[in-house]
Amino acid sequence: MKVGNTSFPLYRVNALLKDIRIIYEKLGRKEVSKEHIAEVLGQKVGGGGFTQKLADFRSYGLLTGGYGKYALSEIGVLATFGTPTEKEDALDKAVKKIDLWRQIYEKVGLNPNPETFWLELVDLTGMERPEAQIKAEDVRKAYLEDAKYILSRKTSKDETSFKTETPDQEDNTPNLKKPDQETPQEIVNTPIGNSPYIGFPEYLQTPIIIKDETSFKAAKVFWEVIEAKFKKTEENK
Repeated sequence: MKVGNTSFPLYRVNALLKDIRIIYEKLGRKEVSKEHIAEVLGQKVGGGGFTQKLADFRSYGLLTGGYGKYALSEIGVLATFGTPTEKEDALDKAVKKIDLWRQIYEKVGLNPNPETFWLELVDLTGMERPEAQIKAEDVRKAYLEDAKYILSRKTSKDETSFKTETPDQEDNTPNLKKPDQETPQEIVNTPIGNSPYIGFPEYLQTPIIIKDETSFKAAKVFWEVIEAKFKKTEENK
């Protein structure tokens, strides 16, 4: 389907998998003519639907070849008869072979905003604004149907990093409140089993369960910092 200076398949990848499975079962991976493919699929070789389907097979990378001779690709094999992981990877590759889908994914992710999607199409395809507004919802629906097979990879900006500190590291200072904030609540001391438990909720720290020398040293560091803070507060008064 033509959109601006690019296009995308008329058939969705999931709708093509049944036919790819039949081709694999009936014809294997050998190179065959389009007449053979039409025959096993029960379609007319000269029909517009079959011609479009053949083009979409190639767009997704499910079939290779051309000029009347085609063969099942590795993506086609794994998408139909692979392990669950192989199928996921194969479908991810198939969808990302569509340039427009890959560009949309890289620009706005898996769930583009329906209110502003037409503007993304203007930017990505060079479409005029009136045409983009008319076609935006159809393009978006087609994208969403294929995009569910994209394996979302976390990037550094998406990942949350966690820092675990020990007494041996240089910075053991907890996230103390500023002097003008409220006076900290009383620190909670409660037993958990046979191990002492010390919570530091007002400093946004994870509670420490003292069960060995290392955890004892960690707790001691926090006590010393808190003590120093209280002394400084008294001095300021």
